This record gives sequence, structure tokens and C-alpha cells, in this order.
Amino acid sequence: MQGLKEQFSNYYTPKRLLLNGIIMFAATIFFIYQRPEEPLLGIGFGTIAAIYFGFFVYKKLKPAT
Repeated sequence: MQGLKEQFSNYYTPKRLLLNGIIMFAATIFFIYQRPEEPLLGIGFGTIAAIYFGFFVYKKLKPAT
């Protein structure tokens, strides 16, 4: 289990988390404006973007050990 955590920790760098968050935020804006009849798409992508941004902030504020 520790190896899996370390693998994901190394894969999701702050730069990658920020880039993924920006992409998901752009997808949220796209679906809100292009498909207002399907609000769950915007809500879903917005939630994913918030998770990415949250982990980005967490990684930046976490002391390096």
C-alpha cells in the first residue's frame, strides 16, 4: 500500500495537479455555456476541478519530508 501511495505521490506533482485543474475548469465553463440543458456535466467537471485545485494547494502547503 505504501508503494502505491508513493507512486501516486510522485505522479501527481503540483504542476500536473494545477494543469489538470485548469483543464477541468475550462471544461466546466464550456459545458455551462454550450450545454445548459445538461447541468450535471458542468457540476461533475467543476467538482473534479475543485478536487484537483484542493490537492494542488495541499501539495504546495505540505512541508517537504
